[in-house]
Amino acid sequence: MRGSTDGLWAEKDLGFVVVLLVVGLIAGAAGGTHVLQHNLAIQENQPTDATVESTGVDRRVIENDDGPDDYEYRPVVEYSYTAEGKRYAHDNVFPGSFRRWSDSRSWAQSVAGDYQAGQSVEAQYNPHDASEAYIRNDGWPDGWLITVGYALALLVSGVFLIRKGFRRRKQRELMADTPTEQAESLSMGPSEVTGIARPGPSEAATAPFSDEECIVCTWEVLEYDDDDDDGGSWNHVASGLDGVPFYVDDGTGSVLVEPHGDARYEIDPDGETTIRVDADETPPGPIASFIDTTSGVGRVSESSSGGGASEGDRKYRQNLIKPGEDVFVFGTVQPRAEADGGTSNAENLVIRKVPEGDATQEPLFMIADEPQSELISERRWALWRVPAAVVAIVVAVGLLLGTFGPLVGLELPVL
Repeated sequence: MRGSTDGLWAEKDLGFVVVLLVVGLIAGAAGGTHVLQHNLAIQENQPTDATVESTGVDRRVIENDDGPDDYEYRPVVEYSYTAEGKRYAHDNVFPGSFRRWSDSRSWAQSVAGDYQAGQSVEAQYNPHDASEAYIRNDGWPDGWLITVGYALALLVSGVFLIRKGFRRRKQRELMADTPTEQAESLSMGPSEVTGIARPGPSEAATAPFSDEECIVCTWEVLEYDDDDDDGGSWNHVASGLDGVPFYVDDGTGSVLVEPHGDARYEIDPDGETTIRVDADETPPGPIASFIDTTSGVGRVSESSSGGGASEGDRKYRQNLIKPGEDVFVFGTVQPRAEADGGTSNAENLVIRKVPEGDATQEPLFMIADEPQSELISERRWALWRVPAAVVAIVVAVGLLLGTFGPLVGLELPVL
């Protein structure tokens, strides 16, 4: 059996929330504040007559460490106007108290070319600060795409966190409310058992990156990319889960368990092992065999040797449930169609994935090498995700209203 690795590795939701906050600060600096300033200027500013004094194109240098410097341009239209009984001079063309730059010189020249010295135009000034004004509105600043993209990411993340929080809370309640049964007294339907893992009808599996025997294994391959401006990073190459049917022996008998790719696996992260193989190093035998027989992994490409000292290095991670370990299984007990007619109750039953469309209830299918008490404890504060998700959704809705609200007549609050 080979399946996905959703939920296999250590929980990182808190780090995920922190990343969302950091990305939000970057997105706000890159576009969010500009969109808000633009929309507030359109909403609040008042018209007044202005006179164009001069026009031109401003240029700034964008330094490029990998080649020639780049340049950005903005149109400059200097104009004067009278507001609140006082005369002002300004060169801001578009709404908002920020400059709009572009890598297109022709665009800047085209905008500036629409005006001539001495021309009378209408300026829009800020009644709260008459020194701020604009004379042209050509739509949103480019940053609106960043703002909307971040808002949508917040919405999706909020829904994800809420779903996960309630799912983990439900798992806690199921494990706490369902009594642990003995193998010889198992009844049909949802149940939980605990005991020692024993090899099943077939032989135990071999771990992908070592010669160790296992009944369940999660694995991941990472490769180092040294082309990053921040000094390189470990990139995901492939990951997966391997497992074979095994018995849970609780002393009263042994019940068969069939792992499935859609089951949830809780494997103690302290048992994870990592094998690092340099790009110019020959992989150990088990890893070499794994590479040759697993699609999507492949060997390190020759082009990797052109990078830094660590370019193309790989990390092979695995975490195992081995025969002889204590295991906890929550799943649906079903008749074992392939049973040999043994007299033992456990010999005629199996815990396996409920077939799609089957009316048998399956609230949870979990295989773990941690005690039930620890699994319950880990989910004690599962619902912390809900308030975090609500905040994310509220912020997302606010960003979308701040961006699109003025298009439908919604007035933004002015502080």
